[in-house]
Amino acid sequence: MAPHLAGVTHLLVVPTGPLLSLPLGLLITKPSAPGGDGDYRNTPWLARDVAISVLPSVTALVDLRAVATRASASQPFLGFGDPVFAGQRGVPGRFRKP
Repeated sequence: MAPHLAGVTHLLVVPTGPLLSLPLGLLITKPSAPGGDGDYRNTPWLARDVAISVLPSVTALVDLRAVATRASASQPFLGFGDPVFAGQRGVPGRFRKP
């Protein structure tokens, strides 16, 4: 399949049956070096080459594309958080400030 995926950056997949339980990103794109040492860091996984989106049906893709709009943000946003929670669980407004 490698020649068919040349230049592809995002793969949309609609798996059915037993393929639903297969994590497609763990497919190997090239033969890897033989050896049973359990070191998989250099394995050429499909997920390293392309983004993979799993869809429930082709109709779902058509429906989502029909209502999709462009983002209204002028700049992209990426946020990270490292919250410190303290106090009792489930009681609103009872958190201590660190």
